[in-house]
Amino acid sequence: MTEQERPKKKRPRYPKNKKNNPQAPAPQPTTTDSNTPKRGRRRRKRSRGGKRVSDHFAVKDFACKTPGCTSKKKVKVSLGLIGGLELLRERSQKHIHIIKGYECEAHVQKSIYKNYHPTGIAAEIQIDTLSPVDVFKLAETIDEFLGIGLQLDTQTVYVDTRKENPQKWVTKDGVRTDITEHNRHQWLDEPSA
Repeated sequence: MTEQERPKKKRPRYPKNKKNNPQAPAPQPTTTDSNTPKRGRRRRKRSRGGKRVSDHFAVKDFACKTPGCTSKKKVKVSLGLIGGLELLRERSQKHIHIIKGYECEAHVQKSIYKNYHPTGIAAEIQIDTLSPVDVFKLAETIDEFLGIGLQLDTQTVYVDTRKENPQKWVTKDGVRTDITEHNRHQWLDEPSA
């Protein structure tokens, strides 16, 4: 007989219930000693959700926040923006809330100013226990952020990583005012020069 002609040996099947299986070893009693490691199925820790794009941010953090938006899976987010936000988090040592990130084409808000949200290079943020003025001052220390806006109406700070035309402004009661060296003290609680 050749190897191909030999019939394969079948392994004996044991019932799933170990009580009826005479060959199965008897289960050992478990001890409640706190020094012994627990055995059994390990549970994986659940992440905050979604695909991670950095240590502290997930794609879903930047998704369009408009209620009923169907394009939550199509999110554009710039790695430069994420890098700047990671630097900001490192300097503040506090959690950053993304209030508004990517804005899908269906929910773009019209404005006379260029909107960087649909391109994925802008975000409106809040930081735990910091005032918007403090967040604004901290964002100024990050070189990646060329557009920084203090939104007093919504108590958020706008940051973007545009390539040119750096701007800083404040929005109060729907009116946007550019921040200059002459009016900086008025908005940022600094002594006048």
